[in-house]
Amino acid sequence: MPRTSNSSPTSSSAPQLSIRYVPLSAASLWDRNPKRHDLQSIIASIRRHGFRDAPIYDSTLAAIIAGNGRTEALLTMYANNESAPLGIHVDPDSGEWHMPIQFGLDAASISQAEAFGVDHNLLTVSGSGIPADILLGIFDSAPLLDILGDLSPGALFSLSGAEIDTYVSQQADDILAAPADSPTNRTSDAGAPRDSREPSEPDNRSSASSTRTSSRERDDASPQLSRGLLYSVIVECGTDEELQTLLLERFREEGLRCKPLIS
Repeated sequence: MPRTSNSSPTSSSAPQLSIRYVPLSAASLWDRNPKRHDLQSIIASIRRHGFRDAPIYDSTLAAIIAGNGRTEALLTMYANNESAPLGIHVDPDSGEWHMPIQFGLDAASISQAEAFGVDHNLLTVSGSGIPADILLGIFDSAPLLDILGDLSPGALFSLSGAEIDTYVSQQADDILAAPADSPTNRTSDAGAPRDSREPSEPDNRSSASSTRTSSRERDDASPQLSRGLLYSVIVECGTDEELQTLLLERFREEGLRCKPLIS
């Protein structure tokens, strides 16, 4: 049995973690979550072991930042009229499932929250010696590239700047080399926003929601020649860093999504 402490936090204003049960229908999923999930295996594990790992909610993102796959598994089980697994509360009147969610610590910004979401998936295996390009196979490339393009240098602890640049460059090469109708050149379904409601506890969702909306509006301004296809153009600036900066500023003013590459 682990030791427990009876001491109080040093500051009464310090944020503290808590787990609260929330209606499954109110769970808000991260709309840019790039993580791939083996839902059938997750469901099988929940059936055998129960729901023992509460997802993490971030009020800045206004969504679950870690545990989206587990939440999707519960939604699938509920939709299929399965019996509630251990760890899930069933409302005696409505029969609705209530799931445990962790609250208490929120990121300072949406980009910081998304950086945590990526790190949360990678740091458990980043010390394994597995090359970064293989580790990143747990993600769908399209939403991950969007997130990486919005992060500032040094935002991730699981990947170095060189590893990120290599990954972005490889993905760009794959997109350019693949036929236009191949899966490589198609936007992943995992990057599409999901319709779900958010838990009712946190307070500061309005600002986070408006920020996410503006981000999607910027995405809509990207050059889309056909629904489901993402077209990219790489402009080589040679060794002229100033020219790269000027072009980035001009393209962004025109509403294009662009990110700097250094190779």
